[in-house]
Parts: sequence; structure tokens; C-alpha cells
Amino acid sequence: MPTLQPLRRRPRVSRQVGNVTIDHADIRAMSNATITLVTGAPCSGKSTYVAEHKAKRDVVIDYDAIAVALGSPNTHDHPKSLVPYILNARDSLLDRIASKRPTTNVWIVACAPSTQEQQLADTTITLDTDMDTCIARAHDEGRPAPWPGLIREWFVSHM
Repeated sequence: MPTLQPLRRRPRVSRQVGNVTIDHADIRAMSNATITLVTGAPCSGKSTYVAEHKAKRDVVIDYDAIAVALGSPNTHDHPKSLVPYILNARDSLLDRIASKRPTTNVWIVACAPSTQEQQLADTTITLDTDMDTCIARAHDEGRPAPWPGLIREWFVSHM
């Protein structure tokens, strides 16, 4: 029978800089990590932009990616039964970022960013893709039938 070892506390991490000892928590607070909000119309290229610009270890908060991770069979037309879970997961991630400054870059993808998403962002990138291009992309990507109407609605409400 294996013998159980007592739990050991993880040593406190600190770094000596000259005559000053900086605690790990202070090191995290000095992080150069940024929170970038990427916004724009549906099919404007938000997810593609983030995929092309993020680093390997960056965190991406994207409604559609969360939906797929939670079992949605489609990348952009999610079962209504999943929506509360998708929203809860996204909100939990945003709340975590709001309560504890991340030590890695975070990308938030949103067509209509919430007040919380806007307040968290250090930088906002708005993709200025025209309506006809967005509608053509929706068609080319095989998005569900309502997509062109949703794109038109977005342009009416945001322009």
C-alpha cells in the first residue's frame, strides 16, 4: 500500500531586482498583456482577423467558438437549447478577466459588444467591411438563410 505524503505548500514566487524583492503577484500586475476587442458586422472577418493576429497562448473569447466547444454542430447556427450555456460560459470568462488582470493577451470577438466587453478592452479594432462584402461572404460560407437579413439589420443599427 502506498504511503501518503503530506501536502506541501507551493513556495511563494518572487524575483530579486537590485535591492528589491518583487512578489509574483506584483510581477503579474506589471504584465504587458493586452485585452483587444475586435468588432464589426456579421461576416466582416472578426474571427479570421483574430486567428491571423493572435499568439499561440493568447485567450480568445468568441461566442461561436464557445458554442462549438459546448457541442454545437454548426459554427454559426447554434441550437437554442445551448444558448444559455454559451452565454454563461462567455460571461464567466469576462467576469474572470474583470476580477483578475490576465497575464496573457486576450481577444474578445463581438458584433455588438456589451458594456463590460468595451470597458475591459485596452484596444478596440473595428473591422470596416462593407455590407455587400459581408453578404457575399455569408453566401460563400454557406451561412444559414437568415444571415443576409441579420447583416442588413446590423448595418441599419450601427451606421
